[in-house]
Amino acid sequence: MMSKTSKLAKENEKRIKINFHSQVILFTLFAIICFDLSFIRIDNLLSLLSYFIEVKTESVFLRELIGLLFIIFAAFICILLCNYRKFRYKKFAKMLIIGFIMLIAGVAKRILLGASIFGVIRIIIYIIFIGEAVLMVYIDRFKTIENTIMRNINEINKIEKISDRISIIQYYDNECSFCLDKIVLGFILLGSGFSAAMSILWVSRLFSDPNDYLINIHSTVSICIGFSFIMLELFLWCFKPLWNNCGILRSMMAVNKLNKGIISKRN
Repeated sequence: MMSKTSKLAKENEKRIKINFHSQVILFTLFAIICFDLSFIRIDNLLSLLSYFIEVKTESVFLRELIGLLFIIFAAFICILLCNYRKFRYKKFAKMLIIGFIMLIAGVAKRILLGASIFGVIRIIIYIIFIGEAVLMVYIDRFKTIENTIMRNINEINKIEKISDRISIIQYYDNECSFCLDKIVLGFILLGSGFSAAMSILWVSRLFSDPNDYLINIHSTVSICIGFSFIMLELFLWCFKPLWNNCGILRSMMAVNKLNKGIISKRN
């Protein structure tokens, strides 16, 4: 009976992992669509405001939509391959699949739209989105750390000497804190890059044509949308799981230190 239960638990855990990897791909797809739609919507608005009817906004709009279809098709190919029996439980294979196919779709879209429409800003955000999806699959919500902590809680509580318990809890806490520090550093670096991009964007056009003010707003809105999705993904699937693990360890530490204090007073 116990073996059946453990087998079902393992199968359920594998299903959750498969679903998570599909969620990462769909989140990345949704983020890219929102990011690209900001360009489509404001590009058309700028063309209307500037009276550039001869630019043939419709053709640009159509190319943007075709480019989005490339990304949507690539994302669903990634989901199908990641759930294929051969790659279902192979993390590194999934990372290669997502990175390679999504990059090909991004390159195809750049070729279709051209450098004037698909500029440096979009290239950088695309690369970050795809790189982040690969990173999320690799980290897998820090499940390795969480499983190690959850499996060892009962064993830790069985240790008679409280000081030994506290030492082991501190070891796990240091491991979580190290990863958490790296994620916070990543937030700071991304924020610095975002600030630098905004500064270059506005300073470079500060003394140029007044019509560039609208183009600056267009680029700023798009960068903000892209940056928000990047930060949201990091928060949901990196920062939050680690923070929860730290909360469990802090509770364990508090209980054991309290017990240690009570025992020392009795002695």
